[in-house]
Amino acid sequence: MAVAEDNSSAPVAPQDPRTGSAPAETIRVDVHLLDRLMNLVGELVLTRNQIAQFSARQNDPNLVTPTQQLNLLTSELQEEVMKTRMQAISNVFDKFPRVVRDVAMSCGKQVQIEMEGKGTELDKNLLEAIKDPLTHIVRNSVDHGIEMPEQRVASGKRPEGHIK
Repeated sequence: MAVAEDNSSAPVAPQDPRTGSAPAETIRVDVHLLDRLMNLVGELVLTRNQIAQFSARQNDPNLVTPTQQLNLLTSELQEEVMKTRMQAISNVFDKFPRVVRDVAMSCGKQVQIEMEGKGTELDKNLLEAIKDPLTHIVRNSVDHGIEMPEQRVASGKRPEGHIK
């Protein structure tokens, strides 16, 4: 006799909003470890290139398959390690609405911000490098690029400015 289990009360894993599937398990990894892995993979790529050049000069059919396999594995490893350093630009973008609101209030302006591409991923170091300049551009856009509500209305515009 078969017994059916009732799993209706079993907990359901929340879905990842980006992929719509169950989230992958994650762990925290020290950035210095990721940097070290990137450096090691870079060295491996250089060594792979040297082996490929050596193999091409030897014209030895016994080296062709292992060299191709090494090339494939090294490329896959490099790609996967690079993925570990990627972060969504939303980490930076999510701070902009408050920056816009605060600067607009201090300047007496009415401003809305609209952003696209929040899911775009960039290398962590690149994201850190562009965070402050982008924030400066957003602040300056509100401060110097949006007119006062009265000036906007006098120019036939809506009183609220938009940053896109």
